[in-house]
Amino acid sequence: MRNSTILFGIFGLVIAGALVFTFYFLPRLDASSNSLNLEMALPVERLDMRYIEQGVTPFCTNKSHGIGIETKERAQVMAPVDGTVDRVEGDVVYLRSRDNVLIYFSPLTNINVSVGDYVTSGNILGYVDGNIFEFGVDNYLDSRYECPYLYLDAKGKDIISNGLKESVVQSSRACECSFVNY
Repeated sequence: MRNSTILFGIFGLVIAGALVFTFYFLPRLDASSNSLNLEMALPVERLDMRYIEQGVTPFCTNKSHGIGIETKERAQVMAPVDGTVDRVEGDVVYLRSRDNVLIYFSPLTNINVSVGDYVTSGNILGYVDGNIFEFGVDNYLDSRYECPYLYLDAKGKDIISNGLKESVVQSSRACECSFVNY
C-alpha cells in the first residue's frame, strides 16, 4: 500500500510538471524564437525608396502587421522568395514560400500575377499603389504576424537599417516587437 502511494505521488508530480511546462514555459519559448526557416530579399529596389513623408516604418508601429516603406510612385514590387501566389484580395497579394509561409504585399496596383502562379525571387508582382508600401510575414501556423526584418537577407537588413536612420521618424529598431498575434 505504501509503495503504491509513493508511485501515485511521483506520477502526480510528473503530470503536474508536464502541465506547467506545456502551458507556461512552452508558449514563452515559442514566442521568443523564430521558428520559420525563411530568408528573403527586400521586395523593392533601394533606388525606389524615398524619405520624404515617412521613409521606413518599423514593424509593430501603430499596430502595423508589416514594415512600411515609402517609395517613388508606382515602384516595382518583386517576389522576395520563390513561391506560389496563394491569393489576391483587392490590392493585397499573398505569396506562399516553399517553406509554407505567407508573405503579403500591400497596396499594389497593376498586379502581374494570379492565384496559383509560381514565381521566383525577383519576379515582378505588381506596382506600389501610391508611394507607401507594406510587406509582412503571416505565420498562420502560430496565428501571428512576424517581423519581416528578421527574415531578410544581409543586404535587405542593411538597407532597412540605413533607411531607419534616414526616415522622418528616426528609429534604431526595425522591429518594435517580434510578433503580433491575430
